[in-house]
Amino acid sequence: MAIQYGYPIIPFASVGADDAVDIVVDADNPLLLPEKMFVEKVLGSPDSWPLWRGIGPTPIPRPERQYYWFGEQIQTTSIRGRQDDDATVRELRDSTKTAVEHSIDFLLGERERDKNRSLIGRLLGPEHR
Repeated sequence: MAIQYGYPIIPFASVGADDAVDIVVDADNPLLLPEKMFVEKVLGSPDSWPLWRGIGPTPIPRPERQYYWFGEQIQTTSIRGRQDDDATVRELRDSTKTAVEHSIDFLLGERERDKNRSLIGRLLGPEHR
């Protein structure tokens, strides 16, 4: 759609949300087939939810620091209307993918260097970090 209409693409990355919960049983697991059937019958949706745990055995997410990054715009005005050209689409997809992958690596590095990442450290103050 971006190529078709000449919209810019803004690469985006996020790190940390996946650390807030642990997936115990994935939604596609056969153990959740009764839940999936129930959700489909009652809500009319084929989607089911996984079972997860956060703080201890509860589903309450752990308070994890999250990191976000918005990249430089990738302009598509010069290739507008060429959405049927496989090489053009592939090149745009690959450059967008590369930008997102680099940003995830950047955010992971920032998270590792973040002295304020720990909730306990933030609550106790700088002298306990």
